[in-house]
Amino acid sequence: MRKILLFIVIFLPSLTHAETIVPAGIESDLWIKQYSPYIINSDTIVSGTLTIEPGVVVQMGHADIDSFKIVGSIQVKGSQDDPVIFESYGDEEKNWSLNIDSSEGSEIQHAIFRNSLNAVTIKDSKVSFRDVSFSRLSFCLSVDHSSISLVRVEFEQCQNGSIFSDQGDITLDSVI
Repeated sequence: MRKILLFIVIFLPSLTHAETIVPAGIESDLWIKQYSPYIINSDTIVSGTLTIEPGVVVQMGHADIDSFKIVGSIQVKGSQDDPVIFESYGDEEKNWSLNIDSSEGSEIQHAIFRNSLNAVTIKDSKVSFRDVSFSRLSFCLSVDHSSISLVRVEFEQCQNGSIFSDQGDITLDSVI
């Protein structure tokens, strides 16, 4: 009996794995590390405010999806020790992007975007990025009729360009 109990105490926590499948429509929500990764398997629209806490991993699903679209606002609140990660599900590169459209006051802090054909597209919005890394992407950041602020942002292995802007207002501070 003690051997069985010891097995359960030692190995059962490692057998449990939290993951959250994200629905196609979100009004407002709070994503926390304990329910991570958040897996997006279809085009998803956020119409309210989405807040993402430190340590959350957002994985763009099994099949190619066009977008994870924010028409409300997104507040990514990673920390230096526990950033928020946006990446493809699995090891292979997929065609996904975080689209921020008609949003005022979205903020992305301490986040990593990696392993995709496109990372972030911003249209008709005001967004600030602070302590963000873009790596192993085809296109990193596209700005269309928007105002963005980039503070301590790093672009690495952006194959087809780091920033593309069409009538965008971009403020840069410590960008490499």
